[in-house]
Amino acid sequence: MPRHWVCAVALIIITLGVFGQVWNHSFLWDDDIHITENPYLNPVTIPKLLRFWQEPYEHLYIPLTYTVWGGLALLSEGLARGQSGVRFNPAPFHIANLALHALNVLIIFAILRLLCANDWAACGGALLFA
Repeated sequence: MPRHWVCAVALIIITLGVFGQVWNHSFLWDDDIHITENPYLNPVTIPKLLRFWQEPYEHLYIPLTYTVWGGLALLSEGLARGQSGVRFNPAPFHIANLALHALNVLIIFAILRLLCANDWAACGGALLFA
C-alpha cells in the first residue's frame, strides 16, 4: 500500500479514535438557539427550511448548514415529545460533525502533500489539525 494511503487511513483511525465518543454527548451551549429551540426546525417543514435561504437567522446566513441540520433533525426527532415540541437526539448531529471533521483532516493532508511533497510531514500537519 502506498505511503500516502497508509497516512490517510491512520489519520482517519486516529481522528475517529480521539473524537469517536462524541456521538454519546448531549447538545452544547449554542445548540439550543440553532437546533433544539429553533422554531424553523421544530418541527421541520420545507417552507421553514426555505426561510433560511431567504434571510439570516440569529444574524447568521448559513442556509446550507441549516438545511443539513433540518435533515438531521428529521432523522433525530421523535424520540420523545416534550411540552415545547419535538426533542432531538444529538447523536446524528455529532456523528455528522465527526464525519465532516475527518473529511477536513484528509483535505488538509492532501493540501499539505501538495505544498511540501513529503507524506510524513503532511501527515504530521494534518494530525496537528485533527
